[in-house]
Amino acid sequence: MDLSAHRSLAVTQGVDKQVLESTLHDSVNEQNATNQAELSSRKTDGISTSAGASAAAVQPCAGTTMPEIEPRLVLPFKKNSALWREFESMEVFRKIPQNPHFSPLVQYEENKREEVALLKMTKYVFFVERIPKLTVAELSSSALISEMLDTIKDLEEYGFDLIPIKCHLNDLMLNNEKQTQLRTKLEEEEGKLKKCLLDKAVAKNEINKIALKIKDLEKQLMSAKTMIETMEHHIKVSGSLKGDICDDIRHAERDFEATVASVKQIFS
Repeated sequence: MDLSAHRSLAVTQGVDKQVLESTLHDSVNEQNATNQAELSSRKTDGISTSAGASAAAVQPCAGTTMPEIEPRLVLPFKKNSALWREFESMEVFRKIPQNPHFSPLVQYEENKREEVALLKMTKYVFFVERIPKLTVAELSSSALISEMLDTIKDLEEYGFDLIPIKCHLNDLMLNNEKQTQLRTKLEEEEGKLKKCLLDKAVAKNEINKIALKIKDLEKQLMSAKTMIETMEHHIKVSGSLKGDICDDIRHAERDFEATVASVKQIFS
């Protein structure tokens, strides 16, 4: 049975994503590690104790060492569905083996536990198969990464091991936050640069206006200087003419005085 057939079967059993999400919101928080230890201690490989058995019945013989027996993981339900074999044969479970304990399911009715466990398995498959298909643009979304970390948190409560993926997602989250901060700083600096360029353009325009005014003033100054030079020439010419006229006046006065004296001599 391939994945599509498995999904079809899951749908017929009510295992779809909407049921998954609603079940997640209704589930109670994970019990602590003590619950799992208690479940594991109830059944071990080849060793069990019954009510009323003496302590000596389970003690090793003198001079011998009892081998250390690793407790078998005891699930809070019995695997009845054929989907378990399908899950175990999937590539995602061969690449990243999983051994979920499903201990939070003890809070569910016994006849619902396997169904919820299958939902969690389906959620894990969808999650892991989705990761390679994500684009760089999608992984640049902190909201998406946060959603994926929430999914990991939920699956970890049921015993799924997703630490390597979680570490990479945390790194991506930190990187995205750093890029966001850097882009904010870049926008601030671009805003400052834009303002500086605008202020520079305004100042340059003012300089051009002042330069035009200076040019006009230089023309006026040149005209005034030319006027002064012309006036100085006229003053020089007028001064020279004044001297000549004064000389002529003095000569005319002397001639007048001489004429007057000649007239007086006639009658004296």
